[in-house]
Amino acid sequence: MMTLISQITNFINDLHDSIWAYSRHLGLPFTDKDLHFWIIGLLGVFFFIFTDVLFKWLAKFNVSLISFFFTSAIISILVLILEVEQKLTGRGGMELGDVLASLWGFLVLLGVYLFCRFLVLRLLGLIKKH
Repeated sequence: MMTLISQITNFINDLHDSIWAYSRHLGLPFTDKDLHFWIIGLLGVFFFIFTDVLFKWLAKFNVSLISFFFTSAIISILVLILEVEQKLTGRGGMELGDVLASLWGFLVLLGVYLFCRFLVLRLLGLIKKH
């Protein structure tokens, strides 16, 4: 897990340095905060457009698909935060296996919930028919 985090961190730092050097090469008077404003701002807008189009398309099928994607994103972020917290506090190991087990737990228990919901809705549908 630390190797993956280190690789991602190195990639982001290298990208930051490249953008910083390119803006200097162009003579742009950007500060680090200016770069954060523009780069993260633009990434956010592109991500919003992508998710807006995707979620509108998914809503045609089932709104629960949107709930699944949103919840999956939140759970993924939460799990990564917990792993970093464990590393920083020394109260556990920072392992990819922990992340995968957490996400697998979410998927399995969500499957159980959805199956139970399906059964209850079917049963209620049968009761209403009679």
